[in-house]
Amino acid sequence: MSFGFLDIFFALFLVAFLFRTRPVSGEDSGFDRDTTASLRGIAMLMIMIHHVHSRFNGNSPILDPGGYLCVGLFFLISGYGNTLSLNKRKELKTDWLVNKLIKLYIPFFVAYWIYYAFLKVLYVERVPSGKEIISDLLTMSLPNKDTWFVKIILLCFLIHWVAKKIFSDVQKQQIFITVLILIYIIAARKILVKPQWYTTVACYPLGCIIACPRALDKLLKFLREKKAFSFVAFSILTVIALIAARKVWLVTMVCPIFFSMACYYYSFNFKTKTNFFSWIGTNSLEFYIFHYIFLQGLEIIFETNRYVYALGVVLCTMVTVYLYLFGKGMIEKIIEKVDR
Repeated sequence: MSFGFLDIFFALFLVAFLFRTRPVSGEDSGFDRDTTASLRGIAMLMIMIHHVHSRFNGNSPILDPGGYLCVGLFFLISGYGNTLSLNKRKELKTDWLVNKLIKLYIPFFVAYWIYYAFLKVLYVERVPSGKEIISDLLTMSLPNKDTWFVKIILLCFLIHWVAKKIFSDVQKQQIFITVLILIYIIAARKILVKPQWYTTVACYPLGCIIACPRALDKLLKFLREKKAFSFVAFSILTVIALIAARKVWLVTMVCPIFFSMACYYYSFNFKTKTNFFSWIGTNSLEFYIFHYIFLQGLEIIFETNRYVYALGVVLCTMVTVYLYLFGKGMIEKIIEKVDR
């Protein structure tokens, strides 16, 4: 296992990002909107490059585990954000769940037809039949692609919504979510689904717990008082996560937890607001779905040059997301004028 150009690039990239941040102290620290958006943006770029790298059967000490660990970070941030969002609601209705579904489904629907056009134009292989298209759209699956994250995050949303609906006490909600997620992980392993379908999901209930300060008050007080010790300890956890990831299934479930907790700790000492990464993080779902279009489409054009291919996937995805958001904004303005 040796370091390549992309490994060195990401190492320098993350160090540069860290030095751009401004240190904070005291009660002002934590997971705020800007910090989580930036973290999601960096994580999304890592996942995209990881997918590119894996198509070339690369062997990388950073990119191999990095993309996988960043998915765990996404689950933690989702659990954290959803807990805060639901706790603000005095009365829970189905509109929260419906809105989540719509935000997932609209970009998927657009991406599906763009991807279908790619299959028609670029490939000789068989394109999906009418029945397969209907099945894909109902199950949120891209042709020849495993959109597992979209399905699992929907499951997490549903479990969280049910927990809030049944229990008014936050701690009981957390216990309910954690138990059901653990049941899902055990069941998924028993029916032999792919490991990525369950090994990172444990970070979701962890995010729910972090969102409730009372559960972590003593720990956070200790981390603030022992900054040097904490920094070394969480840096070691990050290294362990990178080295041990993709080993035994139980280890691969613990590693994303280590990595996500390390990121959470770093956010207590460094806050950041970067328009570029925040934009990617805010629209990370669109990036995740749209980048699948170009993973296969550009592979034919740049099949021998992984670096040009990686750059092409990232840039094409960014342009597509921008055009999608621009078109979505125009449609919303037209609808708003019609309503008036």
